[in-house]
Amino acid sequence: MRHFIILFLLFTGIAVYAQQYKSIHQIESEYYNSFGFTNDSQWDSLFNFKSIPSVKSTQACPLNKIVFGWNPYWQSTQYTNFQWEQLSDLCWFSYEFSTSTGNPTNTHSWSTAAAVTAALNNGKRVHLCVTMFSDHATFFGSSTAQNTLISNLIAALQQRNAHGINIDFESVPSAQKDNMTAFMKNLSHQVHTAIPGSLISICVPAVDWSGTFDVINMTNDATSTKNIDWITIMGYDYYWDGSSQAGPCDPLYSLTTGYNYNLTKTLTYYLNKIPASKIILGLPYYGKDWPTESSTVVSNTTDDAVSRTYKYVRDNASTFGTKLWNNTTYTPYYTYQVSTQWHQCWIADAYAYSRRLDLVNQRGVAGIGIWALGYDDGYSDMWNTIKNKFSSCATVNCSDTIYDMGGPDRNYYDYENYTYTIQPTGATGLSLNFSSFDVEANYDTLWLYDGANISAPLIGSYTGTNSPGQVNATGSAITLRFKSDNATNNTGWMAIWQCSVDNVPPVTAITAPTDWVTDDFTASFTDTDNGTVEKSYYQVLDYDGQYWGANANRGFFGDNFDVLNTSVWSVPASSGTWSVVSGNLYQSDSTVNNTNIYAALNQNLSNRYLYHFTARLESQAYSTNQRRYGFHFHCDTGNVPQRGNSYFVFFRQELSRLEFYKVTNSNAVQTKIIENVSIVVGQWYDIKVIHDRVTGKIDVYRDDDFIGTWTDPAPHATPGDYVSFRTGHSKVSFGELKVYRSRYPSLTISIGNASADIRYQNPNPTTHGAKIKSICNDAVGNLSAIAYHDLNIDWTAPNAVSVNDGAGSDADETYDNTTLSANWTNATDVNSGLAEYFYAIGSSYGGTDIIGWTSNGLNTTATVNGLNLTYGEIYYISVKSLNNAGLESPVSISDGITVMQQAVTPVADFTYSSEFLCDGDSILFINNSQYADSYKWYFESVVNDSSVAANPVLYPAVSGNYNVTLIANGMGGSDTVSQNIDIVVTPEVSSLFSVNNDSGQVPFTALFTNNSVNATSYQWNFGDGSTSSGMNPYHIYSDTGYFSVSLIASNSCGTDTFVFDSLYVYDLTGINSLSFTEGLIVYPNPAADNITIELTLSSAGQFQLYFENILSQKISVYSGELTSGKHRFNVGIESKNISAGAYNLVLENQEQEKKVVRVMIEK
Repeated sequence: MRHFIILFLLFTGIAVYAQQYKSIHQIESEYYNSFGFTNDSQWDSLFNFKSIPSVKSTQACPLNKIVFGWNPYWQSTQYTNFQWEQLSDLCWFSYEFSTSTGNPTNTHSWSTAAAVTAALNNGKRVHLCVTMFSDHATFFGSSTAQNTLISNLIAALQQRNAHGINIDFESVPSAQKDNMTAFMKNLSHQVHTAIPGSLISICVPAVDWSGTFDVINMTNDATSTKNIDWITIMGYDYYWDGSSQAGPCDPLYSLTTGYNYNLTKTLTYYLNKIPASKIILGLPYYGKDWPTESSTVVSNTTDDAVSRTYKYVRDNASTFGTKLWNNTTYTPYYTYQVSTQWHQCWIADAYAYSRRLDLVNQRGVAGIGIWALGYDDGYSDMWNTIKNKFSSCATVNCSDTIYDMGGPDRNYYDYENYTYTIQPTGATGLSLNFSSFDVEANYDTLWLYDGANISAPLIGSYTGTNSPGQVNATGSAITLRFKSDNATNNTGWMAIWQCSVDNVPPVTAITAPTDWVTDDFTASFTDTDNGTVEKSYYQVLDYDGQYWGANANRGFFGDNFDVLNTSVWSVPASSGTWSVVSGNLYQSDSTVNNTNIYAALNQNLSNRYLYHFTARLESQAYSTNQRRYGFHFHCDTGNVPQRGNSYFVFFRQELSRLEFYKVTNSNAVQTKIIENVSIVVGQWYDIKVIHDRVTGKIDVYRDDDFIGTWTDPAPHATPGDYVSFRTGHSKVSFGELKVYRSRYPSLTISIGNASADIRYQNPNPTTHGAKIKSICNDAVGNLSAIAYHDLNIDWTAPNAVSVNDGAGSDADETYDNTTLSANWTNATDVNSGLAEYFYAIGSSYGGTDIIGWTSNGLNTTATVNGLNLTYGEIYYISVKSLNNAGLESPVSISDGITVMQQAVTPVADFTYSSEFLCDGDSILFINNSQYADSYKWYFESVVNDSSVAANPVLYPAVSGNYNVTLIANGMGGSDTVSQNIDIVVTPEVSSLFSVNNDSGQVPFTALFTNNSVNATSYQWNFGDGSTSSGMNPYHIYSDTGYFSVSLIASNSCGTDTFVFDSLYVYDLTGINSLSFTEGLIVYPNPAADNITIELTLSSAGQFQLYFENILSQKISVYSGELTSGKHRFNVGIESKNISAGAYNLVLENQEQEKKVVRVMIEK
């Protein structure tokens, strides 16, 4: 349990003011203490309390703000009229103590107060208010008294298991500022420590005249347990008993410029010190009545005022006369005369109260306080205002006016900084029109955002007299942010907002098969709206051949009430007289208070269900003030009076209202009433109820108009297994009941059995077997029209037929191998009808190798000509049928018919593929015999062979004459034929040649010797662009270099190529007769690992010594100066990376004269 401490400290600040001023708390506490009463019955004797059970709300609308109410002990039993759901905290007033000891002097029955018990039983937080109106120095001077008080308060909280302490210390001198702050921190620390989770608060005056209340230090200590959690502003007594002028005790804006104090300025002051979440604004349920000099506003007073409660003013309306309105302060007032004395009474009504709650929302503070609970006894106006502003049922007007914090007639204030979002309930569009705008240029600024927060796109920023004019939201919200500096306040701004409401219903469409449906299928839905589609629903109906219905086990229900289906509907004993009359379900016994007809329905599959029925209240009635009808849904039991655990909606004719009920363990509790729902006798109404079993939300539509909603804060966890119609003392007709489930944009519809969505097939080809329906609602509650999609259903194939071979009765043999006939019985299909027959012919049972499946239309006989059937084979005819849904019947197969052959002498005959072969090729012998069914082949040659194959293959190895004989055998005997075949086998060709010399000096004549075998033609390529087709050609090379010579040898079966690529032609002219050398010797030659080069020079000079290959690539041995005489070079072949091949060893001098030696390298 959480615990809260609220501390009320009221300080006047000015000595003369302090001597004269007493708060409403002190005045009333001293007055009622003088009675000395000790029990509720004594206090009740002073007041004319009213009981208001008929206006007590039962709607579940959780608060989103703190609503803290003081319950003075003298209010005794008025707590019985509290609307507890609109109250979060009750504070028992008061606990009085000795300032010298800290011990209690009067707790006013705190330990036994019935109001405290009732608040705890209703789940409300409870606080104890502790008062001190004098002798502050004595208390703050005694730490013992302070700690004793704190200990006693902790014990008092724990005794009642209560939640907080409310300290009302008033007229505290400024000299006690630090002592008061220290006491608050001590109190906070001890209570937070003793009662974990407790909250510490301090209530402060509306105007802190002398700065006594150090709320910053009280909320910002480094030790968190010392920090208070709330301040509660005493938002009243701006105009008090002794005021010199009459005015509102809680002005929203200032009445005069000379006395510029009001609720908006007070909030601005405190919001610049501490966070909004720590501020509660106290508001009065009372006003002040002064004798005044005149009826004019503003008027001087002639004596002290008296307090008037809201109840008192309402009860004595004739005394006060006409209610007047002061637009400057947003407060109503009354002027009246007693004899010749004018009076003015200023007190907020429900509208003025609502504008003060708007301020709380606009500035974002934690909530409100009420002085005092019960001062509105007998009237629900204030409770309703709290619900309409601070609960989940709160609404924002479609059109209204918003001002800066100065209101309509006063300037705004320094240090304002707030954000507020305008988002009217149910709006789809919004405009904001500024009729005036004047703020300090460049220092004070208004920002407007196109959305529900300041993260939305910025519409614009405005300063000076740069008015926004009219701005239009792209959606349904505009957020304002205003900030002013610390100087120069102008007249500010006023704007009127106007919303637009979406009255355009969404549209839904269904995409599903338009042809016959034979199996589970996908249905797709398209839901569109000019705004947002909030939820979508679907229903699947099927037709059993007599009545339309739906599978309740799949969460659907459909009954047009063609008859009263007693297998679906049940009526418990004494639960009315139910029948079907003229296609309507009719309950005719108006003497029964609670009738019941129920049916099973699985309501546990989807999150939401939509129940759709029509109803008409008939003219016959048992009584004129009790006629009603309704519908139970999500019931876990159907056969008990209140249907176990369920919900139901009632339409009550005499009171013109819709009522919501929740039933728990057969105890029905009315949860909400919607007024002004007229029910005309004899008129049909179309009713749709949407229930979200997860969130608990229930919406009701009548004739597609949204008329009411209620949300169960604790939805039933029990299953929804039944639905039920219910009437009370009335005769009612119900036209139909259809139940839909919520859905996704695409889903699978199952068919084919009792557990499927669709349980039945078309009763005939022209009557639909099922249909899908769709409906959706948009975000503002508009319903679409219902979309329909009819379905043809057939999942059953046609029946099998009986097949006869032949054109008549079943035949077993035929002597015609070119024609087959068959006939069969008629197939039937009652659902989609027969479309066509197909037949096939096979050489095996059920085979289709002779004739594949062929359409035969709706004919039951077939004859096929032009066949080439094998004698002695049995052939089978298969037949199947196809219905209009595309389903095939089982295949029916004949018992077979044998093709018989008359005896005919065989005729042997054959041909062959070719007698000219290449080595490894084969000859195919082609059997052209007739009337034969077996064969014998004989092949006589170098090697004899035989075969029984119909078309054998022979692989002759050599050329020669072959005698081939074929013997053909058949039913009519045998026949023989022979042929002599000269077979030529050409062997594989091989290419090869040699050359007389592999090198020579240009011009060089090369003689080529052809060594090819099995060749008949030749093609030479000499590597220098010349060719020849001779057998042994020669060729003269006139150019130097390396040449690759190739020979392609060919015969009729192919070619072969031989290549010689090392023919070298060189030119030694002018090389080996050089004047600079006497010799160049190379050894060994050929060389494999090392080679030695010796040379003798006749003169010195620059020389290069290198190897040159056939690609003219050079491998250097030496490059540089050599002297005359002998020189030797040892060359490592591997180290020089010299590959195997022919090379020229070249010695070249600086005049590029060369000496060349041919060298061969072998590896």
